[in-house]
Amino acid sequence: MATVVTLASTTGSIPLDIWICDSCDSTATCVYYDTTNVLPYSFTVPSEYETSAIYAIKVIDNNGCVICETNTQDDFQFQDGGTFEFQDGEIYEFQ
Repeated sequence: MATVVTLASTTGSIPLDIWICDSCDSTATCVYYDTTNVLPYSFTVPSEYETSAIYAIKVIDNNGCVICETNTQDDFQFQDGGTFEFQDGEIYEFQ
């Protein structure tokens, strides 16, 4: 089943670059997904990452602020005040 992620809001500066990575480490392999100027923004995690035990979503705002969190974290808390909403309806507020 496809995993849909929604970036609902942010206090960061738009546009936002969205990357899918194999981790949040400095040596992570990342694939550029898209740039968005409009929120909320929903996207599907690519299947090659969705089937991995760990993948990360990295968001870079217009000021270069980087937020990266992995799917293994319990509550996907972020530092910029935005929200991720997953397909199962759970909403994750950024702090």
